[in-house]
This record gives sequence, C-alpha cells and structure tokens, in this order.
Amino acid sequence: MRTAWISFVAGVNPKFPITEAQVVGIDHLTANPRALLWAGCGAGKSRMVLEALGAVGGAALIVSPKRVSRLAWPAEVARWAPHLVIADVSTKAGMDELEVGAADVYLIHYDVLQKFASALKERLRWRSGKPLPFETIVFDELTKAKSPSSKRIRAIRPVADSVARVWGLTGTPAPNSLLDVWGQVRIVDRGERLGTSYHAFRQRFFYPQDYRGYTWHPHPTSEDEIHRRIADIALVMRTSDWLDMPDLDIVDHAVALPADERRAYATLAKNALLAYDDREITGVTAAVLINKLAQFTGGAVYDDDGEPVATSSAKVKVLRRLFAGEIDGPALVLVAYRHHYETALAACPSGSEMFDGSADQIDRWNAGAIPALVANPASIGHGLNLQAGGRDVVWYNGTWSSELYDQSNARLWRQGQTRPVRVHRLIVSDSVDERLVEVLRRKDVGQSALLVAVKLLHDESA
Repeated sequence: MRTAWISFVAGVNPKFPITEAQVVGIDHLTANPRALLWAGCGAGKSRMVLEALGAVGGAALIVSPKRVSRLAWPAEVARWAPHLVIADVSTKAGMDELEVGAADVYLIHYDVLQKFASALKERLRWRSGKPLPFETIVFDELTKAKSPSSKRIRAIRPVADSVARVWGLTGTPAPNSLLDVWGQVRIVDRGERLGTSYHAFRQRFFYPQDYRGYTWHPHPTSEDEIHRRIADIALVMRTSDWLDMPDLDIVDHAVALPADERRAYATLAKNALLAYDDREITGVTAAVLINKLAQFTGGAVYDDDGEPVATSSAKVKVLRRLFAGEIDGPALVLVAYRHHYETALAACPSGSEMFDGSADQIDRWNAGAIPALVANPASIGHGLNLQAGGRDVVWYNGTWSSELYDQSNARLWRQGQTRPVRVHRLIVSDSVDERLVEVLRRKDVGQSALLVAVKLLHDESA
C-alpha cells in the first residue's frame, strides 16, 4: 500500500517556510484542475506542486526532461515530502509499481511517453475514460509539448484528457513565437480555449509572411484574443516580481578575427563554399550556411566529409583571458557544437570537466571543486540547481533558442545564489554571432509581451 497523502498546510519542511509567492502558486493549482503555472526559474515550482498535490490528494504522474526526472525530482521529493513513495515508470520496475498502485508520485521523462502510453493499454488494459492509477498529471518544462507534430505528445493526450487534473509548468511559454502556446494549452485544457486543431488555430489567428508558409505572424487583434482566452488558467509569476534576486549582468566580449580568417569567413558567407586547408566546406541551404558560419566563429567547422577543420583561435584566446582576469571562480561554459568541446575545455583552467550530468559531478560543482564545467545548453538548460558552484556563465557559442538561453542562465541566476551573476557572451564582430543576439532580443520581446498581458488579464479576473 502506498502511504496516505497528508495536507502540507504548515509546510512539510519547517526549516523552510512557504513563501508568499509559493502560496499564490499553490492556491492557483488547487483551485484549477486544468492550470498553467508560468513561473520563473527559482520560484520553487516543484515545492508548489508537491504542496498542491498534498492538498488535492491522490497519486500523480510527473513528466519532465530526462535529467530532471532522474535527478531533480527525486531530490525535490526527498527534500520537501520525504514520506512520499516515488517510482520511475520509464523502467519495468516502475511500471510494476504503477500496475499495483504502489507509489504516490510516478516519474517519467518525455522521451518515453509513446512507450508509456502503449504500456498503459497493454498492461493496465487502459482505454480512454477508464480510471488510471493517478489522478493528476504534471507536465514540467511544458514547452516540450509545444510542437504540434510531436508523436510522444499526441500519444499521451488521451491519457491527459482522461485524468482529473493536468498542470503545466514553464517559465518560457513562447520561446519562439505565440504559435508555441497552442500545443501547451491543448495538452492541459483538452483544447477548450484554443481548439483541438493546430492548423485551425494558426489559420484563425495568424497569416503567412511568405508564400511558402514558413513564417507566420499574428493578425492585429489575435494577440489580445489569445491572451484573453488563456488568462483564466495561466498564472504568471516572474522571478523579479516575487524574489529578491541578485543582479544579473550581461557582458558582451567583442572578438576580432585576424585578417586572413576574416577573409575566409567572408568567402564562406558570400559563396556558401570555402576551400580551407585543401578541404571543402559547403553550405547547401541558408540554414546550413548559418550553422557553418556559427561553427567557423567558434574555431572549427565540419567539412563535406564530416570532419572538423580548424578555422580560428580568436574565441579561445578571449576565453583564456577571461579565466586569467575577470572570472574569479568556477564558471559554466556553454558550447553548442560537439567538435568545439575539447577546444573550449583546453582553454579552461586545469581540473575543468565536461558536463556528464551525474549526481557526483553536480555535488562537486556545487562544492566549488570544479574550476569550469563545459556543457551543451540543451543538456543543462532545465531543472538543475547549480547556483552554489559559481556565478559566471560563458556563452562560447550563441543560441537561437530563447528558452535554452534563459534556462541555461537560470542554472546560476536563481534563488539561493548569493552573488551577482555575470553572463559573458563571446561575439565575433560583424558575424552571425551578432545576428544570434538580435534574434534572442526579438524573441524575448514577444515572450515578455505575452507574460505581461496574461498577468494583467488574470489579475483583473481574480
């Protein structure tokens, strides 16, 4: 038998009283069976969820990214609700426990949702409308559900539609554009507010910017209408509104290419073809070319045979200077391309490591024992608490994704950080690096507008 749920009204961990922000979040979740919690990093979303689950009762399925599911959520449950029994249903043993209802919290990661949905039908003989061993589904990092063509999300939708409660958590609801919102709202509210068809949603509220339909923009009144439709279930909790956060400083470091490297870069940008060191590098499409240019500025680009070709040491030199001067402690160095990992690592102090996601490495990082941790933003961008280890983030390569950008910075800039956080961006002048920064700025403007509008509408209706 699984342990009985208890009410956490006084807070399950008396050493850490519930904050005012967390009370607001808990009230929102308990009052709304279908709820969106758009809370910034460090607001304490996991504790809000556990407190709210204690209030409503019943078992829960928590869906999150792989590392978050395996490392962060078990740690959060152990910290805030140690009496609860958890099971990882991405494993056979966990499915066995689910089958007999042996746990309070079932954890699963997004990658195996298709397999999980099939297992529910095969092992539990589940069908739509039949009760499940859990009453609530929590989608952590809900932007994983933004793609309308995602097979794993389509597979889990009937399950989400059949349970009593679905809560979706994210701090970045529109990382690219307002189109990202549909998939997230659909999985939470059964399609009641924005419809059950993505194509119908897009046709109704947007128009194509180009004849091929690659880029869509909202109609003049669409943004307000979308905001209004979802405001009743969406609670916006921006970190800066609720928490006393340390300063966040963005420091851009201009990187100059030597004349010969500048000429090679210009040749690749203009002709989409470069013969470099007797090896050909080709950018077949605009997207591929932009990717090649971003690789070039980082110091190595793949040739047509898939082998890395060294192109520049300019960023490496700047990175070394940072560690020799401005960076006064452990730093998180973010690298987008695999063939840049070793290059960046070699420029870091002795004893630095590639991020492997292990609990031991995270503990050593937070103890200040690792001078630099070199990581891909996609592997480190969600759910991990790294704020105790350092205060410097270095973007060796840029990123197009505002979600990855914000989430990666928030590994250090979050509640519990005691020093101002500095985000260093290495930007090659007059290059694709500058375009990446501009794209991030535009995306952030759109997402900020969404958060502000929905917060105002939600507050007005409360």
